[in-house]
Amino acid sequence: MIGCIVLSEKNILIIKKKDKDYWELPGAVLKEDEDMELAAKKSVYELTGLKVDIIQQFNESQSYYNDTEFLSHLFEASVLKGSLKPHEEIEKMDFFPVEELNKLKLSNVLYSVYQELTK
Repeated sequence: MIGCIVLSEKNILIIKKKDKDYWELPGAVLKEDEDMELAAKKSVYELTGLKVDIIQQFNESQSYYNDTEFLSHLFEASVLKGSLKPHEEIEKMDFFPVEELNKLKLSNVLYSVYQELTK
């Protein structure tokens, strides 16, 4: 799993897919032999319409989804160009103030990022 933490000032880009009841980071399942940074940039563009530049790797963490364990690779990124154009599977997306994320229902990965960013 790869994901991007796209920050703009003190706001973070989060998405809510139509089939989920929580907010998450833009990302995707990493295909075998796929470059992680390129996959992260591609998933952000496909889901949101934004072209991003990877700044650095944020972290790697163990996560669980449907009782399956997987490794998440998260990258910090900045917007190069584009405007928010949600993919058809996205119900909502926006740049949200980091300090207010705790008011939302978050994926486990996004909750961990929130804790890290608000230390």
